[in-house]
Amino acid sequence: MQTRNLVCLALTLWRSLTVVHAENSTYHNPVITGWHSDASCIHSGEYFFCATSSFLFFPGLPVYASKDLINWKLVSHVWTRPSQVPNAGRNATWLNGGFFAPTLRYHAGEYYLINVYLWDTSFDGSLLGTIYKTRNPFDSSSWSEPVFFTSPDIDCDIFWDDDGTTYLHTAGIRQQEINLQTGETTVPAYIWNGSKSCDSLRKQVGRGPRLIFPLR
Repeated sequence: MQTRNLVCLALTLWRSLTVVHAENSTYHNPVITGWHSDASCIHSGEYFFCATSSFLFFPGLPVYASKDLINWKLVSHVWTRPSQVPNAGRNATWLNGGFFAPTLRYHAGEYYLINVYLWDTSFDGSLLGTIYKTRNPFDSSSWSEPVFFTSPDIDCDIFWDDDGTTYLHTAGIRQQEINLQTGETTVPAYIWNGSKSCDSLRKQVGRGPRLIFPLR
């Protein structure tokens, strides 16, 4: 009987310690170590996915996956072939150029990544926009050749409305319709042009727009 009581006590203590450990567990920040600017994250199925800027590094536009938001694994790169953006690194004249601020989205069974590629610092309202898609974000080779479009600014975001219309949002803050198959866009409309409290023009405009659809 004494032995049985000791076993029961030991099991009780073990369970208590397990609960305490779970409530007080820690993890290290950043959860994705290294330089990963402009992360765009989604939840699809049992995984969370994040894509980040890569600028002029090749392969570019890394995609990470996690089931718990703590343990992340690099699962693919979107930009892996010279054919996707010919002479991309060679023609860039700005060391901070390249792929800026991607947005990762999931819609109707496909994963989309949209962003701009900056050759220089002109910001002339006609930046090179790129749209990639895949059905398997764990396979670098499955990411498509891009559909190109003219973007008025950086920080692209896409949103699908209930009527099937797809909207593009960019820094500025602008909104316009976009055809993801052809890259055709409508004339952008200003939603909000930012604060006038800063001296620098680039600091006046709003950045990183996101249109969020509430869950029903």
